[in-house]
Amino acid sequence: NGRDLALISEADFIPSMTTLEVDGSAPLAGTRFACEAVFTLYDQAGKAQLYRQPDSRVRGALAYVGRGCPVSHGMDMMHADGAATEADPYLSDITDRIALIDRSRQPIQAGVGDGPGCSVAERVLLAQSRGARAVVFLQTSATAPQAFSPDGDPAGVAIPVVMVDKADADALRSALCPSLSAGRCTGGQSMSATIRDTRGEWGALRVVDVTNPAEPRELGVHRPPSAKIFPPKDLGVLSPQRALVRGSVAVVPWNSAGARAVDLSSGAPREIGAYVPPDVADPTGILPAKAYVVSVALLSLPRGPASPREYVVISDVNSGIYVLDAPWKAARPAATKDAAAAH
Repeated sequence: NGRDLALISEADFIPSMTTLEVDGSAPLAGTRFACEAVFTLYDQAGKAQLYRQPDSRVRGALAYVGRGCPVSHGMDMMHADGAATEADPYLSDITDRIALIDRSRQPIQAGVGDGPGCSVAERVLLAQSRGARAVVFLQTSATAPQAFSPDGDPAGVAIPVVMVDKADADALRSALCPSLSAGRCTGGQSMSATIRDTRGEWGALRVVDVTNPAEPRELGVHRPPSAKIFPPKDLGVLSPQRALVRGSVAVVPWNSAGARAVDLSSGAPREIGAYVPPDVADPTGILPAKAYVVSVALLSLPRGPASPREYVVISDVNSGIYVLDAPWKAARPAATKDAAAAH
């Protein structure tokens, strides 16, 4: 219709908004961003997710433990012979509390975390076995908090795990554990906090009219039905990736919602079909057994000088490649109908 449109795919992997709300005196009191770990958010047993806790929150006293590595008999870079490594001493009792654990060793506290490292999963499982309600990892580098992996086997983790950034981590550590005496934190403040998961939403496809680049105007926002539900019904990822556009039709890879065909002829997005591959287990064992369509491409095969045959190729990270009839082919309207039926 003569307009220039831009498509924005909000590729959010995690829809929830997680925070750490700290009680106490200023400037420590307040709400801080806390990023939930991928291995608890996607806990296959459905126990560790923060949104599954009562009222989507965990509350308790805070206790700083240091790096918190357990005794390990694993083969690692520093112990290639498989010898046992010494456990890091716990600097505070974490029974029925929220355990604060350093992402990496802190040389400012002599003797704490001097030995070889261990995985995040090992540290969480140790804290869980000692009665922690939840774990807050303290980021020890200047990078942002991460929806981090366990870098180990998370089997058996049943408590929520989040991370806060370095500035917040340094402030909390200093307040809770300003000094050590006989291997324990002394002189620190007593603080409680609530780890909270507030209602979030999956990323959307946004259509923006950029005919006049100086005055862009949003024409519409689209999410498939499954991406409008929170908490999600299962462990799928329901946010879009980069779209393929042909004429006035966009094909959008939408992770666990498959590939969505969206008509843009009127400006506002209107879904006209979808194809969702079967749920298949992740070969790496990290993600749940769901469809994960992450990219689309156009395939043109010669059929004649003026009318090549066109197909849409979608890539699912768990199950492979799929070739679909292009939804914009006016001569093949059944393609869109079949794709919609597959969903």
